[in-house]
Amino acid sequence: MKTRRGFVSNSSSSSFIVFRSDKLSTRQIAQAMVNVRDFDHDHMTMRALKNLKGKIDDDTPITFSTINYESFIFPGVYKDEPVFYIETSNNHTFYDVDELTPIREEDVPEGAVKEVDEFYDIEREIWYKSTDYSSDDDKFCDEHCTFFVELTRGEDKGKKVCPICQSNKEQKIN
Repeated sequence: MKTRRGFVSNSSSSSFIVFRSDKLSTRQIAQAMVNVRDFDHDHMTMRALKNLKGKIDDDTPITFSTINYESFIFPGVYKDEPVFYIETSNNHTFYDVDELTPIREEDVPEGAVKEVDEFYDIEREIWYKSTDYSSDDDKFCDEHCTFFVELTRGEDKGKKVCPICQSNKEQKIN
């Protein structure tokens, strides 16, 4: 999963669509996903998700850390039905999670997923643009095996930073 501009998957990731219902939000999908994995920092991720209640709306595109890359959850439309798109590097299909009714990735036509302008990182409490991971302009942060992202809000809006350490891209290059 090298880009957030399409709906892609590989051997170390799982991308899927969930039909949207009145009781389902991006935050609730993230909680269901975190509940089925066993990461050391899951208790902190769950706390961050619980603290979001009332701070973001149900359709806010969100991201949180996974294995190699972040997981992304964002709203969209599939065959005229409201859905949530999920891209994750958790090597889990999530078909066994009761709250989620996934559509298989192979049933999604190419180009069906619209680009999302920004995501809210629930763990780091920052907003940033989705990153084109294939671009040479967004090299890895030397310390965190992650790409630089462009912040979309706050006093540092427009800066490219590592989403983990918040180091500025220009600082790393010099």
